[in-house]
Amino acid sequence: MGLVPLSVGCSCCEALRSLGVGAEVRWPNDVMVENRKVGGVLVESGMVEGRVSRVVAGVGINVGNEPPVEEGISLREVGVRASVDEVRRRVLDRLMEYEEILVEGKAKTVCNRFMRYAWGIDRLMLLDGVACFPREIAVDGALIVEDEEGEVSVHRTGSLRLPEA
Repeated sequence: MGLVPLSVGCSCCEALRSLGVGAEVRWPNDVMVENRKVGGVLVESGMVEGRVSRVVAGVGINVGNEPPVEEGISLREVGVRASVDEVRRRVLDRLMEYEEILVEGKAKTVCNRFMRYAWGIDRLMLLDGVACFPREIAVDGALIVEDEEGEVSVHRTGSLRLPEA
């Protein structure tokens, strides 16, 4: 299940890149443009008898509104004039491919694609306020980080941010 938000984030990233935007995915569920948040992903799942019975993913991409948060940005601000329908169509087209990848159990494919678009990898970042260097994604979607002393740890939840200037 940890790969689902990464897959949806990659779908959004690829859709925006097809529009000429240098989008990246901030682990685990944000879409970034120019170090600012242009979109986000929320995933909910249900289990029945130890198996996933449903997965619901919500996606929000700011196409042209005034960003609701200081770190936000819209596609219009970076020169994209696509409609909401065009952005939605491109995201859904990409999601179909990722659904196949997940159903086929190709976790490494998702991880490799995520790393291609990953925001903050190998840069000094803050994970829940603690300085670290995000290094890679585990096959279950967890973030592997290294602290400033070289200690490696695995995180399944958290929030990555740029250090304060």
